[in-house]
Amino acid sequence: MPVGPPRRHVLGYERAEFGEGWGPLGTCTVRDYLEAASIPGAQLSSTTCDITGGHGVDPYSGDPITSTSALELDHVIPLSAAWDLGAYLWPEDKRLAFANDPLNLVIVTRAQNQAKSDQLPSQWLPPHSWSRCWYARRVALVAREYQLPLPQQERRVLRRQCIIRDFLP
Repeated sequence: MPVGPPRRHVLGYERAEFGEGWGPLGTCTVRDYLEAASIPGAQLSSTTCDITGGHGVDPYSGDPITSTSALELDHVIPLSAAWDLGAYLWPEDKRLAFANDPLNLVIVTRAQNQAKSDQLPSQWLPPHSWSRCWYARRVALVAREYQLPLPQQERRVLRRQCIIRDFLP
């Protein structure tokens, strides 16, 4: 995976550059399926796409998930950060795939998604230390999969969370 320069703001970012909302997957959306899969015991209606039942845990905070209305789908590498790191050069189909790739998506509470916003690991890490290694490995894996050049500062922060030599040599 290439090392990139420090993140700089690249003009032209709009959410629509990565597609309009969540991509369809059968009768529901990628978000619907990921949400149901992330909550043990949850059931997804294939006709209404409503989710019922189940109880889960926010992977960033460890907070219990008791209602799907308080959940959001977080991009592990935020779309605007990916744009700044080089996704502005990608063709539209690659940006759409990135935005809807389960590898780069995680269901979290609204509070955690808002706290993270579009920040990279040097600016934000999960509040609980036990989540940080998982998060660091996931960021590194997504960056490797999409050949996003992570700045040296980000790589240092990721390495401090756990051993991730497999992804960040």
